[in-house]
Amino acid sequence: GWSRMNEMDITPMTGNTKSAVNRSRSWLYGDFYGLRRIEILLAAEFLVILILFIWALALSTESRGGGSTCPGLQDCISIPSAPAKSNGPFQLPGLPYHYQDLEPYIDEATMMYHYNKHFNGYMTNVNNALQGLPSANLTQLILNPSSPSMRNNGGGFYNHGLFFRIMCKASRSEAPSKLLEDAIVQSFGTVANMKQAFANAASSRFGSGWAWLGVLPSGKLGITTTSNQDTPFMNLTDQQYQYMIPFLGLDVWEHAYYLNYQNQRAAYVDAWWNIVNWSQVSYYFEQYASKNMVVPWIEE
Repeated sequence: GWSRMNEMDITPMTGNTKSAVNRSRSWLYGDFYGLRRIEILLAAEFLVILILFIWALALSTESRGGGSTCPGLQDCISIPSAPAKSNGPFQLPGLPYHYQDLEPYIDEATMMYHYNKHFNGYMTNVNNALQGLPSANLTQLILNPSSPSMRNNGGGFYNHGLFFRIMCKASRSEAPSKLLEDAIVQSFGTVANMKQAFANAASSRFGSGWAWLGVLPSGKLGITTTSNQDTPFMNLTDQQYQYMIPFLGLDVWEHAYYLNYQNQRAAYVDAWWNIVNWSQVSYYFEQYASKNMVVPWIEE
């Protein structure tokens, strides 16, 4: 390079010549190394960005299950298409409608997950609690639950059974029967007032639980909520609800609505009225609750 040329240069240089050479060296080296430093910094920055991009892409692909699309929560979970086989005397009752029939108020994915996973799980646990007994009366088992397992799982099995039986396609929802409407008006003033009081109770239920419309010991209709899987006709020492015979119940556990409504429970409650099977609800009221009889949603 320059030092070798200097060794070979035997021609004496004047002061002006030396000054010109030094300026040339300064210009060449200064710009050369300055540019190299900029190039190295740019290359390093690009490499960091590329690494971060590849890492983010890998995380995104992994979260979607190997590159599958995941546009909504429904696509991000494993949804059972059918319930597991019964392991005891209780069987999972068939739905009186298809999974998708309650849309858009309750989506198909929620129905499949709720029915095949949660409802089926309570049935399995109740059968386990019975330890293989050949027969059992569900309402009697949960009227005075013999164990926390029977309280939670027996209650969950009963509550979900009633819940699934009192829904239908929106086109079949119709209105309460004349007898039920009269009872509602006598207790709440109007059907609209009852729905508003029910919505307020359901939306304000802290944590997981249920909202209920039922017949009080006085014979009038009332609204109450229960925590977890308690049912308002259970005889419990730590009872925290108004005792009644329910004939309409709404599941306000998050698994009942989160895929479609996320944390908007009030929106779920308001939408639910569109798919209430008032014909079935009226039947349960007239044939059982109004006569102070627990609704047997399964043949017992």
